[in-house]
Amino acid sequence: MISEEEHFRHIMEFLSGLLAEHGDTDRHIRYVQGYTEILAREYGRLHPRAGMTGQRLSWIVKAAGLHDIGKLAVPVRLSERDMCLSENDLRLIRDHTVRGSEMIPQLFDFMGKDFCRICRNVCLYHHERYDGSGFPKGYKREHIPVEAQLVGLADMYDVLLHGPRGRTSYSREMVYYMLMNGKCGNLSPVMCECLENAREAMETFRLAEDGIGGANSPVSA
Repeated sequence: MISEEEHFRHIMEFLSGLLAEHGDTDRHIRYVQGYTEILAREYGRLHPRAGMTGQRLSWIVKAAGLHDIGKLAVPVRLSERDMCLSENDLRLIRDHTVRGSEMIPQLFDFMGKDFCRICRNVCLYHHERYDGSGFPKGYKREHIPVEAQLVGLADMYDVLLHGPRGRTSYSREMVYYMLMNGKCGNLSPVMCECLENAREAMETFRLAEDGIGGANSPVSA
């Protein structure tokens, strides 16, 4: 009988292959997990009463690997960044947040309700923004779960830095400037504080295949 961790890992390996067809490479997923871990640890250090236990941190990092799982319900053709998108295309793309949250309990019920709740929050709300300019619900301020804010920030950081299909990539200094100054939607004061304090760790983090140095590998890897 395989363990819970093995079961989770096997599902993740299968999903990673599928997500790559939709523009989310395994490399992007692991970078988002790594950045999420750095930010979550800093959040826990800054807010010791917020309940960022080792178990919660591990679940959030695992959830970071699932943040775009809903893209599996989006037509592959829409993953081509250089194509012209209609209003309906944009709606389908943005709907990946809702679709992802619906998939979680079907795939990961064996991990327990608390884990599924964190994953659903991440899937559904990682594109929400502090000023209410995000989607799918336009939530703002404290209505956005912390885990979704952490993963959303990690996702933006990697997208800006490594520039997936058809997008410009920026230097680490420019990425930091853009995020801190609301160029990609306003961050909460708490997320700004986490990013500011964790700036060096974020800028030196590398996956093993990309060079030596930086933070450790994600806890869920």
